[in-house]
Amino acid sequence: MFKYNIKTAFRNVFRFKSHTIFSLLGLTISLACVFVITAWTIQELQYDRFHHQPESIYMATTEMKDNTGNIITFPETPTILAQELKDKIPAIEQSFHIMYLYGNRIIKSGNNSFEEAGIAADSKMLEVLNFPLLEGSINNLDDPNAIFITEKLAKKLFPNEIPIGKVVIYRKEKTLTVRGIIKDIPENSSLKFDFLVAYQIEMGNNPTWWPCSDATFIKIASNTDIAKTKQMASAIWRENVTDKQYNINFIPISKLRYGANFEVFNAKHGNYLKLYSFIGIALLILILASLNYINLLSAYSIKRSGEIGIRKVNGASSSNILKYFLAESVIHSIIASILAIVLSVVFIRLFQLLLDINIVSKYLIISYISGTIGSMFIVGLISGLYPALITSSFSPFSKVQRSNSSHQNNVRNVFILSQFILSITLTIACLVIIRQTNYLNKFDLGYDSHNIVKAYLPPQESKDFETIKNNLLSNPNIEQVSFASVSPVNLSSFFATKNWEWEGLTKGSETSVYRLFVDNNYLDVFKIPLHKGRGFSASKTDKDKVIINEKFASLLGFNDPIGKIVSQGENKYEIIGVVKNFHFQNLSNNIQPLLFMYSDKENRIFVKISHNTEQSLNAIKKQFAQFYDQPFSYNFVDDELKELYINENKISVGIMVFTILAIILSCIGLIGLVMFNTESKTKEIGVRKVCGAKIVEIVILLNENILKWFLVGFFVSITLSWFLMTKWLENFAFRISLSWWIFVSGAFIVLIITAFTVSWQTWKAARTNPVDSLKYE
Repeated sequence: MFKYNIKTAFRNVFRFKSHTIFSLLGLTISLACVFVITAWTIQELQYDRFHHQPESIYMATTEMKDNTGNIITFPETPTILAQELKDKIPAIEQSFHIMYLYGNRIIKSGNNSFEEAGIAADSKMLEVLNFPLLEGSINNLDDPNAIFITEKLAKKLFPNEIPIGKVVIYRKEKTLTVRGIIKDIPENSSLKFDFLVAYQIEMGNNPTWWPCSDATFIKIASNTDIAKTKQMASAIWRENVTDKQYNINFIPISKLRYGANFEVFNAKHGNYLKLYSFIGIALLILILASLNYINLLSAYSIKRSGEIGIRKVNGASSSNILKYFLAESVIHSIIASILAIVLSVVFIRLFQLLLDINIVSKYLIISYISGTIGSMFIVGLISGLYPALITSSFSPFSKVQRSNSSHQNNVRNVFILSQFILSITLTIACLVIIRQTNYLNKFDLGYDSHNIVKAYLPPQESKDFETIKNNLLSNPNIEQVSFASVSPVNLSSFFATKNWEWEGLTKGSETSVYRLFVDNNYLDVFKIPLHKGRGFSASKTDKDKVIINEKFASLLGFNDPIGKIVSQGENKYEIIGVVKNFHFQNLSNNIQPLLFMYSDKENRIFVKISHNTEQSLNAIKKQFAQFYDQPFSYNFVDDELKELYINENKISVGIMVFTILAIILSCIGLIGLVMFNTESKTKEIGVRKVCGAKIVEIVILLNENILKWFLVGFFVSITLSWFLMTKWLENFAFRISLSWWIFVSGAFIVLIITAFTVSWQTWKAARTNPVDSLKYE
C-alpha cells in the first residue's frame, strides 16, 4: 500500500500541473531563503566554538567606570597580567598574552610584497587556541627569528614553492625564517590574522602593569567557579593598579562575537539586531509558504473530490485516504527541497553581494540536510495534515458541499488574514527601516567628510611631516592637510579620558571626556565650526591649550569658558576655543564631552582634495613614495562613515529583498484562494451570467472576500508594526517619527500588488462562457 501511495502521488505531480507548479513555486522560494539564512545563523552561533573546550577559555578585559556610572570595556590589558594570573590562581591551567599589530606589517619575499594583519605571541597561544599547524612545531614560535604564516599568505609569498625554511623581510629591517604554516583562519573566528611572530620581536621582554597594550587569555580547569576566579583576579589587579576607576573582568571566548561591547582586534562585531531580523524573516517566509500550501491544497482538493468518492466506494477508508494525501504532501516537500538547494546558489550570491555575508560550505550542507528533514515534517506533514483531513472526510456522494462548510471557510479565512497581516507588517517595517537608514546616511553630523583622504604614515621625524604637508599644499588639487590621531567619524571608548577637574567642580565628581590630538589644520579640513574663541596656532605654541565642544562647555558651568583652566592630575590646560557640537559616534549615541589637544607628531594624515580625485591621489602617492619604502594604503573618510552604518544598511537591504519575496509568496497564496473561489462558484457564475450579470459585477463578487480580509489585516498590522518599529527605533538616539502615511503606504503597496495578482484570474473566470460553466462537473 505504501508503494502504491508513493507511485500514485508522483503520478499526480504531473497530472495536476498548475496546482503542482503553484505549490512548488512558493515552497521552493521559501525553502531556499530558509536554507541560506539557517546556514548563516548556524555559522554565526558557532563563532569561536571550534577551539578545544571553548567553555573553559576566557579573555581578560579592562573596565573603566565613567562619570555617569557606565562601564567602558577595553580589550587591552597589562603585559604582565597573563603570567601573574597563572602564578597566583590555581584554577588557571594556562594563560598567554598577545599583541595585535595594528596598522598591519609589510612582509616581503623577493619581488612579492604584501601588507598583512598579524599577531605577536608565543607558543602558549597555539597550545590553548585551536589554530592547527599544517607544518612546523608550536615551539618554533618562541624563536625571535621565526614567523608563522597562513596557507593563504604562503601561496601569495611562495607560489609553487615549499615555504618552510624560506626567508622573508619583515618591516624592511628584520630577516625572519618561515618555521610554521597555519591552516587558514576559520570564517567564524574573532581572531583573524595572516601571520604570527614572536612577542619579543615587537615588544621585547619588559612586562609592566601599565599601560595596557595586550590581550590576555586564560584557560581554566573544568568545574571551576568563574565568579570566584574573577574575585581573585580583581584582588591581584587592585594590588598593582591603584586607580580605582579601572578593574578587570573576564568574557568567554564564545561570547566575543555577540557579547563583547568593544572591537576585538580587526574582527567585526556580530549584530543581534541583524541576526534576529533575518531569523524572523526566515520564520515569516516559512509561515507564509505553509499558509500558501494549505490554501492551494484546499483549492486542489475540489478537483479531486470525485476521485476520493470513487476510492471510498471501492473500499478505501478515511485513514487510507489520509495517508495517501500526506505521502503526496511529503513528496511535494522533497521536490521543493531539491529545487530550493539549486535556487539557494543564487541566494548565496545575493547574500554575498548585498549583505557582505560569507557562508562556509559545511554549514550549508548542515542546513540542507536539516532543512530537508524539517520541510518533510513541517511542510509535508503539518501543513499537509489539514488539507488531507478535509479531503479524507469527503462523502462519496457529495463532492463539494463539505469543502464549502462554514468551518472550513473560517479556517481558510484565518489563513488569508494571517497572510495579509504578515505581508503588510513586513512592508511597513521595510519602509520604516529604509527611512531610518536614509535619515542616518543624510544626517548633518556637524562636520564635512567629503573628499578627505586618510592614510597612516610610519613614524618619522616631525620635519618630514612638515615637508610632506608643504609639498602637498603646493599642488592645486589639494586644499588642506592635517595630521591627527584619528578622524571624527567614530571615536571608541579608547579615546575616553577621566579625572578632569576645573574651578567649581563638586568634590568627588568624575567626568569622562573624549580626547583627540590634532594639529592647527584639523578643524579646517573637516570644517568643524568654532562657536567661541580661536583654533590652534600655526606657530605651534599651543601645547598647553585645549579646544572643547559645547557639550563639555555646558558641564563647566561658566558663562564664557574661554581662558578658563581645566586640569588632569598635575597638567593644566587653558581653553582657547569652543566648537559647535558635532556627532563623533554612531547616532545611536548622544553627543559626549570632547576636547582637542595640540600635537604635530600624529601619524595619520588627512588630505582634503578637490574633485579631481585621480590627480590628487597620484600627488599624495608621489609624496608618500619619496619618504616611505612600502605600499601606500589609504581610504576615504566618507567610506569610514558609511562603514559606521553598514549594519543598518545591510538590514535595510536584506529586509527589502525578503519583503519582496514575502509579498510574492502572499500573492501565490492569493492565487490559491482565487482558484478555490472560482472553481467552487463555477456554476453560480454561469447562472448569474445567464441571468444578465455583468463581468464587473462577477469580478467584484469574486474579490469582495479578499478585500474584506485585507481591511481587517490592515488594522491589525497598524498596531503590530507600530509596536515593533517603536521598539526598534529606541536603539537610536536620533530617529525618524512614525508618520501615518508610512502605514498607509505599506498597506497600499500590498493592495496594489494583490489587485494585479488576482485580477487576471477573476477576470478570466468572469469571462467564461456560461454554457461551459453550467456544464462544469
